[in-house]
Amino acid sequence: MGGTVVGSVGIAYVGAAGAAFSLVAWALTLVTIKLARWERRRQSTQPRMQA
Repeated sequence: MGGTVVGSVGIAYVGAAGAAFSLVAWALTLVTIKLARWERRRQSTQPRMQA
């Protein structure tokens, strides 16, 4: 991605592009944590089937 940024807008924007990717990764991490907690809660409220 760094090469793409340098090739298209210049080396001055590599830091900004890196920061943007970092923020996207942070947001996706938060979404993943929320989904995992939601799934855990959903499984704990469902009645368990016994064999």
